[in-house]
Amino acid sequence: MEQNVYSPSQTAVYLECPLKWYLRYQQKYESKWFNHKEIAGSVGSAFHEYFEYYEEEGHELALERAMQAQRDGIKKMIDQGRQCSERAIAYEAAAPERLAKLIDLFVRKNPIPSSWELFDKERSFPDHGNSRIDTMYRTSMGILGPLDFKTRGRLQANQVDKARREFGTSGQLMHYCWMTSEVYGETVNQASIVLLTLEPRPFIELWQY
Repeated sequence: MEQNVYSPSQTAVYLECPLKWYLRYQQKYESKWFNHKEIAGSVGSAFHEYFEYYEEEGHELALERAMQAQRDGIKKMIDQGRQCSERAIAYEAAAPERLAKLIDLFVRKNPIPSSWELFDKERSFPDHGNSRIDTMYRTSMGILGPLDFKTRGRLQANQVDKARREFGTSGQLMHYCWMTSEVYGETVNQASIVLLTLEPRPFIELWQY
């Protein structure tokens, strides 16, 4: 008997509120307004665009792609008839600069070991809830694992350990490891996250689990 597999984000929304899940994923409901969280989402997605292409096309072209992707993300919401909330207008105006700073932070302090082989960037897995992994990696010791980027608007120094624990025990990370094991036919004993934030100070770090 075939079973539906939902993405970790869908599952989290359903557990929070089944009605919210129904409206968002079944009825495709969107608020008239978009806010700072959705603007931050456009920045995060655009950063992924940069990461996908920077090795293949070089920094300048990948940066161009990322900036366009961020603009397209905002334009898509506007084309849907949505408006930026009053509280988020300044955040929207600052979004391109934030994206450029995130990319600069990654370029200057890329924590991913150069010995890792990165492959299957931004691949979707339809049979596993359409989950999308930022990249797969294989270490110089042959260890296979999924790597995910996380961007935070603000992370205080005393919140770093808590964030690391939360990501390491999240359903998303468990889902990615299970999915990777099934798709690649290998036992996955490791997964990694790169966390980036700009405030109150620039911070980038690789966390291995």
